[in-house]
Amino acid sequence: MRADVTQTGKIKNPVEKIDPMQLLWESQDPSVIKFIAAISVTAQKAIEMDNPADLQALRLIFANPMQLDAYQHDRSISETVSARSLTPIALDILKPEIALSVFKKAPFYEIRGKLQFDDVALPFDKVTLLHQHFIFHRQTLFLIDNPDLTRVIRFFKRNNEILLVHPSKYDAFMQSALRKLEDLVHIDYSYIKEASPAQLKERNHTIEKLVYVRQNGQNGNYIYFTPVIKYGEVEVPVWSRKQVTDTDRNGNEFKIKRDTELEVALTTIVMNQHPEFKDQLEATEYFWLHKSKFLDNDWYRTHSSPYKRKA
Repeated sequence: MRADVTQTGKIKNPVEKIDPMQLLWESQDPSVIKFIAAISVTAQKAIEMDNPADLQALRLIFANPMQLDAYQHDRSISETVSARSLTPIALDILKPEIALSVFKKAPFYEIRGKLQFDDVALPFDKVTLLHQHFIFHRQTLFLIDNPDLTRVIRFFKRNNEILLVHPSKYDAFMQSALRKLEDLVHIDYSYIKEASPAQLKERNHTIEKLVYVRQNGQNGNYIYFTPVIKYGEVEVPVWSRKQVTDTDRNGNEFKIKRDTELEVALTTIVMNQHPEFKDQLEATEYFWLHKSKFLDNDWYRTHSSPYKRKA
């Protein structure tokens, strides 16, 4: 939309709707062209966050290469867009963490969550979710870069932010829900105690560095490299948020503290094996390389020795 502003920077009526495609011919900057195209596309359809194209369009819009001012329209003031109904906001892309805590409070298990980003930790009951996909906090509209995290927040919002699970159903809930979330979000099972020295000794607890190399299908074109730390008998990919647990001879479950420095060091070793890996660091739970580059100049034979020596 377009409007004039006062000397103090406030917008003035009328606020005119314009066709963003009219701006397409005014720039030769590829990022601006993609930005305008993304606005045009999303204005004509409902956003589907499971659609990679829609998510990418939102990323382009929130990047805002034209540095346009952004406003929130308050329909409670006016159904039509006017200077009085618009409030300036900031746009940002958020890559947060979600932390869940499970408490054993008779007669139920209680599960709470919070959204963590920068130096902020927002309990779910303080999270403002707009249009099912966005977080609004301190006059900033955030796009959560991972739709799976948004789904977790929506699930808790539908259940009044706190889940209560009866003990008779907890084991099934843990297997069907919590275990499946452990790679995505950090889950603290507060009722499980930290491992004692005796428990670690009994389980002959050692730490081992591994890198799994696999091909995407028998005829796949990509090779995947997954850094893994083995804590005793439990293997954990370094990208996983999983809380490591084990069980002693008496059936008592205990927590094993993850060695984050060791995990970062292993990730760094793998990342330094190929220039393309540096750009993949925050993209997914593994590094990948096209098969042609994997075989190029006997790359794997040359670079596998660091894995064997250091991992």
